[in-house]
Amino acid sequence: MGFGTQRFVSDVDPNLVCGVCGGVLEDAVVTPCGHSFCSLCLRTWLARPAALTCPECRAHVPETSVKPVHCLRNLIRGLEVECDFARRGCKSVVKLDCLQGHLNTCPFAPVECAGCGEEVSRLDLADHQMTCAGIAATVQEEEDDEGDSERLLRGEEGSEENQRFDSAWREFRERVQMCKSASSTDICILLSRIRALETRVERLLEELRTARSKNLALEREYEKINVQLREKQSEIRELQDTEFFLEHECARTPETVARLSLLIAHNLLKKPRFLEPEKVFSAVRRCYDKFFRVRPDCEHDVHMLLATAYASNWFSTCHRLSLKRWLQTLTRPAARTGSILFNRQLIPSD
Repeated sequence: MGFGTQRFVSDVDPNLVCGVCGGVLEDAVVTPCGHSFCSLCLRTWLARPAALTCPECRAHVPETSVKPVHCLRNLIRGLEVECDFARRGCKSVVKLDCLQGHLNTCPFAPVECAGCGEEVSRLDLADHQMTCAGIAATVQEEEDDEGDSERLLRGEEGSEENQRFDSAWREFRERVQMCKSASSTDICILLSRIRALETRVERLLEELRTARSKNLALEREYEKINVQLREKQSEIRELQDTEFFLEHECARTPETVARLSLLIAHNLLKKPRFLEPEKVFSAVRRCYDKFFRVRPDCEHDVHMLLATAYASNWFSTCHRLSLKRWLQTLTRPAARTGSILFNRQLIPSD
């Protein structure tokens, strides 16, 4: 029969569950068709009359073809399970392979009191025996028997042999009392050590929980710093690209006029911290000076650039006055006509 799935600390892989008993595989074996079962479950299944078939797929399975699966057995033995006496108060979690060794020494294992037959935990046996009525009655009977023996010996004081017996009897009683005292002392010492170890384990578990909590906090802080670092790196790259554009590419081609206009419009009322208004204004001026009177086909783009720059809050009052004056120049019909005539004079006739 397999191990109950509820005993395991973590969820068990469904592939490790026996198809016959529904428990985790115990002494796993595999059939020729590739299905795994508990050794006892499969033997019981195959022992039925005319039932040499796989419980899963009903394929033919000769008894001699069943093989143990050592890798699965080792894997299952390494899984962690709760102690069998968890309901009695044991909080130990051990590997399945070490479970039997733990059960042999578990302080919460049930043991029977020799005096009254009551079942108590091994941890509480010493305290129980100190107040056990059955043990007290047995001790009283022994003391009564010892008193009768002493009285018998006192009635035969003249016998040298009885005197030697009396001496040996007293020595025996003293040794028994010493053994009882030593045993009680050892039990008390062991109980004290067990309680101290339990306290230490609780403290270590609390420290472990605290350390895990701190580690989680550090991991979250680390992720937060990483995100901020990536944002800063992105800002730096954007700054480098934008500064290179403003200083070296802007006003070289007509396309840069529209690009500069989009740069301002993208952050119309919230200028990026890394952009200097003076550099942007200088780029706008270069575009205006180079394309307004020389390239009539760029007049619309220049007009859009000036309007976008004027609508933004990037520039100082002095800059805005210049932008307004340039816009007025663009909107004057005479200025536009003059610009067209001026450009026609520059273009040689055929």
